Amino acid sequence: MSTEALHRPGHRALTTQEWVAACTMAAIGGMLPTLSRIAGTYVSNPGNPLPEIGLLVGLAIFALIGIVLCIAFRQTELRQALIVGISAPGIVTNIVGGLSDGQGRAEAEAEVAALSRTVEQPTAAVMPGGLFIASAHAKDPVFTRESAVQPASTRQAVIQYSQKGLASSTPILVYANTAGRGGAERLGVLGRVSSVAIPHDTVSLSFRSGSLTKTVDVPDSGSFVVTVQVVSKATWGQDLLWALGKQRSGSVVELDARVMTAY
Repeated sequence: MSTEALHRPGHRALTTQEWVAACTMAAIGGMLPTLSRIAGTYVSNPGNPLPEIGLLVGLAIFALIGIVLCIAFRQTELRQALIVGISAPGIVTNIVGGLSDGQGRAEAEAEVAALSRTVEQPTAAVMPGGLFIASAHAKDPVFTRESAVQPASTRQAVIQYSQKGLASSTPILVYANTAGRGGAERLGVLGRVSSVAIPHDTVSLSFRSGSLTKTVDVPDSGSFVVTVQVVSKATWGQDLLWALGKQRSGSVVELDARVMTAY
């Protein structure tokens, strides 16, 4: 912007300093809603991990939108510029919220469809408890080999799951590696604590989240208990989405599993 006075038709000439002040107020207004929400998060839970750089990028986006709206509406009065800036985040947060809602509905519909297909197959075992759900996530054709588990040839595994850090948006998938069958059977998505039926010839269980995979050998016979411990941390991308209005979540950085007891 040049140092010459900027003009509006029918109004007095506006100086560069006035425009800079108005745009500054609009930028502050653009960041205020997000800063208020983040402040509330840390007031209610001071132990939350510190934000990553992605949060600053999100704030910069809101500040820029506030400035653009201020110039577009030619709001040079400081109070009006601040109000215009405060309205800026609503544009992005509504888009992000709509995308999240649409994704959630699509996953729910896929779950219902997957469960319906399972009911139509009388040979498939019904897995007790709440450990696994029919997954709506994409399947890995190299790592998995989907097949129905026969009720007459199963044993029980109790899996205890604990997580440290932020809630993770990445599912932890569970696979049963069996003897003499090539590949692995995908059992489902890990829940908290429950019992699940696995094939009798299972030699190991694999837990996979993103690029992390942990495989543990299991007893040759009988039932057993497996403890799974997960550590998730804030990331650049997740905190950017947090700034844009999505619920904060982390990415799994550590994944450990151990067979504790057999019974």
